[in-house]
Amino acid sequence: MPDASADAGDGVSGAAAGTSDTVEIPMRGPSGRRVHLRDLLHHVPGDRWAWHLLEFTGTGRMPGGRPVPEVEEAALASPTGLPFDWPALREFADGVEQTWDLVLIALPEGAGPDPVAVAAMDLSGSLFVIEALDSTKWRVTDRGTAPSRALAALRAFRDRDRARTRPSGTGPGLSPDHPSGTGPELSPDRPSLTRNAPPSAVPGAARRTPCRTRNASPGRTTSRPACP
Repeated sequence: MPDASADAGDGVSGAAAGTSDTVEIPMRGPSGRRVHLRDLLHHVPGDRWAWHLLEFTGTGRMPGGRPVPEVEEAALASPTGLPFDWPALREFADGVEQTWDLVLIALPEGAGPDPVAVAAMDLSGSLFVIEALDSTKWRVTDRGTAPSRALAALRAFRDRDRARTRPSGTGPGLSPDHPSGTGPELSPDRPSLTRNAPPSAVPGAARRTPCRTRNASPGRTTSRPACP
């Protein structure tokens, strides 16, 4: 997914613009340890929000034993993404071993995403947004408060690893890698559904047509058609 700054507008849930705070965190810190989604959620007070997974490509053990490609495709195919409450989201994050691309939004409890905004990937109305960008970094945006306490905690989390001098990267802060997550960031036999891979290279491509225009902000688009 190409990188771009988040845009303003009414967006997914109509949250007010102009109050956002954003932090970016490398997926691998200076100590060499990988930063996982579960590490980020540890600093997010998300138990009172409704979460929706709009996009995910990666590896891991999915809740209920679902195959990873099935979860990837379900997130793309749904006009409002895959819904999660807080315990289910934590379970999902605990099972993820490697993340290539991800778009995860939070809305007020009881609210649902606007399918039109989701189709355009206009995230400006979400309360909270977590994005994984091309296996290189996380971008977390709090649109409800500025400055954000959650993002202040995430900055401190990021800076602890920057200040760490021990090469092993042990100690508090980043969680240990899963054994299967110690290789290169992208597996050669597991292409991402968001990387414009040829149909023959994408598992299940013969039986699906990706939808949703990934356009969270100007300059951040893909060739996917909008969902019917």
